[in-house]
Amino acid sequence: MSYSQKHKSRPNNQKTGAFGEDLAINWLIECQYEIRERNWRFGRYEIDIIAIKDGLMHFIEVKTLHSEAFFGNATEKISKSKIKHIVRAASGYLGRTKWNGDIQFDALSIVLNTHPTVIELIEDIWP
Repeated sequence: MSYSQKHKSRPNNQKTGAFGEDLAINWLIECQYEIRERNWRFGRYEIDIIAIKDGLMHFIEVKTLHSEAFFGNATEKISKSKIKHIVRAASGYLGRTKWNGDIQFDALSIVLNTHPTVIELIEDIWP
């Protein structure tokens, strides 16, 4: 793949990701989560969604795919380095907010091009 092909696909991936995050936010609100932050940055690290439900703070990574048939499960796309970045960003967030309650790291998988769209929350998947 050429340099220009790589960069032409990036905006489409960004649109898919943003669309997936919109779906995730709406789904989480329907499930009684209080959304605290979206795309929260700590230096070069980012957390897609920070939400609270039942006194538990959730740091949520959202992965959106067009189809599992071609790409596998969305949560399998979260690399070990990405997990480390999320944990570092969460630590920064906790330091800034002085949160003293429990926390949890979750992944939210969205598969488009299915009817209905498949949304799955995998809870407490990292240390």
